[in-house]
Amino acid sequence: MTQETRPLDGLRVLDLSRAVSGPFAGRILADLGADVVRAELPGTDVTQAFGKVIRGRSGLYSHVNAGKRSIVLDLHQPGDVTRLLDLAAACDVVVENFRPGVLDRFGAGWPALSAVNPRLVMLSISGFGREGEDAERAAYAPVIHAEAGLIGRQADITGDPPADIAFAVADALAGLHGTIAILAALRLRDRTGTGQHIDLSMLEAMLATDDYTHYSIDEHPVRSARGEVWPAPGGPILVSADRRYLWRQLKTCFGVADPDPDAPLEDKLPARARVMAAWFAAHQDRDALKRDLETARLAWADIRHAEDVLAAPSVAGRGTIVEVTDGDGEKRSVVRMPYRFSDAPSGPVRGVPEPGEHTDAILRDWTPRRQLPGQPPAPPPRPTPCPAPASRHAPPHAMKPPDLPLESHQPLAAQEPSLPCLRQPQRCGIVAVIAATMSHCCGYAVRLSEGREAEVTCVVQPAGVVDTISPRS
Repeated sequence: MTQETRPLDGLRVLDLSRAVSGPFAGRILADLGADVVRAELPGTDVTQAFGKVIRGRSGLYSHVNAGKRSIVLDLHQPGDVTRLLDLAAACDVVVENFRPGVLDRFGAGWPALSAVNPRLVMLSISGFGREGEDAERAAYAPVIHAEAGLIGRQADITGDPPADIAFAVADALAGLHGTIAILAALRLRDRTGTGQHIDLSMLEAMLATDDYTHYSIDEHPVRSARGEVWPAPGGPILVSADRRYLWRQLKTCFGVADPDPDAPLEDKLPARARVMAAWFAAHQDRDALKRDLETARLAWADIRHAEDVLAAPSVAGRGTIVEVTDGDGEKRSVVRMPYRFSDAPSGPVRGVPEPGEHTDAILRDWTPRRQLPGQPPAPPPRPTPCPAPASRHAPPHAMKPPDLPLESHQPLAAQEPSLPCLRQPQRCGIVAVIAATMSHCCGYAVRLSEGREAEVTCVVQPAGVVDTISPRS
């Protein structure tokens, strides 16, 4: 692998999602080298309400969309639904997080998209999965935090009233698990030639990742494994240890002792907490405290806040924050995804797109035969006679189409021989099935979607009519 090659170079991803979970998956794929096209839909994306707005794009919107290209689609317009089908036919992956059934009502659900591209991998993220009584419930991260037991557990442990956390962990986990599923489905497609529809539930992603779920499975009392914050010179410090382990290490390494060894346990535990707090406070400076914690094999952390988190040496020293250039030539800073390869680059290759900024370029790159906005329609194609059909009994290696030039830029999802007859595939009748699934034509074997073979001896008219299709016995 050369230094210029990114892991997912050549992969095409159409991102129909909004908010955080789906766009985050698209952002990961973009940092890894995929050509990710964000489809801007009517209405304001909720991420635009969070963070500083720079040249029309908010901080959160920039975080989940840096490195992508942008096209505008309005699925209420039939022409844009057709354009979506064209884009799906040309790409490898579609990401969406509508409520289940919404895309189907526009004629752009999995059945329609897989019909035009049987190699397509489609990730559908929803709050509770595509089936069941909760399937159509609206779900943002706080909803999943509550339903997954996170908020209730935090309240039980701390004794405070239930409250959400300041991190959309459900969105992040759905995006991460969605990305893993996409890569797995692409690997499977390498072996089978067939795409997949991935049904990813945010709730299931939370439960699968939560290191406390086993307590619910086993009906066992929860034991908190959280770190604890202690007052210290220079400000509070976190130690990643429960009090029992912390006491044992301080007793072993520094000789701390119970004030009253014979006291009952309910009195001994608060007395030990006071002894440990005094041990922290007795240090003259913070560096000395950190050295003692490391001597006792206790992991520690400074309590950072938004204004100083990026100053940490492990952040500033690794180039975690990078500058990207928007289409207007202006720069902005974003965090890069944390993937560091030994011999391949990663990170955003462009800035944060304006809605529709790359429409013409995307249509040229992905659908070169389609009419671009503002251009006169292309003249109708002339009927193309097919060459004489090959013998029904020709060996498989002889059943190949004539040598014709391939498209100059073919997606991974459509690396098939050129089709001398079906130069303008139509989405009607049997032609749609053949255009989407055939590997050979013009007297050679073709494979229909249900797996049957047929021989085609045909002339394709401008309207896309096939004269003769004869199923093989």
